[in-house]
Formats: sequence, C-alpha cells, structure tokens
Amino acid sequence: MLHERKEQKQQEHEQEEEEAQKQEVEDEEEEEEEEEEEEWEDTKTRQEEEEEKEEEEEERKRNKKTTSRTMKTTST
Repeated sequence: MLHERKEQKQQEHEQEEEEAQKQEVEDEEEEEEEEEEEEWEDTKTRQEEEEEKEEEEEERKRNKKTTSRTMKTTST
C-alpha cells in the first residue's frame, strides 16, 4: 500500500515535469516566432522607408529639371 502511494506520487511528479518541459518548449517556440515576426516587420518597414526615400529623391530630381527648364524658358 505504501509502496503503491510512493509509485503513484513518483508517476505524478514525472508527469508534471514532462508537462512543464512541454510548456517550456512551446513557450520558447512561441517566443522565437514572435522574434521572427518582429524582424520581418522591421525589414519590411526599412524597405518601405528606403523605397519612399528613393521616390522622394526621384521627385526632387524631376522638380529640379522642371524648374531648370522653366527658368531657361523665362530667361530667353
């Protein structure tokens, strides 16, 4: 009887440890996924910012050319 209780407690303890390990692995995987998601978002944001800067630069160049043409036209 006493032996059976010890064995049962041992099994319960092992099961609890197993569940705790599973939970820890799940938590680590979830954290890893979140970090990957954040990295992807950061990369996406940087790419969008770079594209926006390029577009602004192209717009400035176009405006400069237009301004330059207008000045030439008005000066003649």
